[in-house]
Amino acid sequence: MSWMAKLYETYEAGMALDLSDEEPLMPISHTLQNAHINIVIDGDGNFKRASVLEKTQIVLPATEKSAGRSSGEA
Repeated sequence: MSWMAKLYETYEAGMALDLSDEEPLMPISHTLQNAHINIVIDGDGNFKRASVLEKTQIVLPATEKSAGRSSGEA
């Protein structure tokens, strides 16, 4: 099967699930996290600016181990 055929098959399978727009389908090795601030750096890694965000969720790359971490002790 070509990658285009597999992509089409995956798309059709996702559409059949009737997923909510509020719960996006995560790419492999990614997780949905709450973001509180937005920090901008330049190409050299120098701080440019920061701003407080309204309640915002962002997709972040993550390992299986890091995605299961919590902020406190178990």
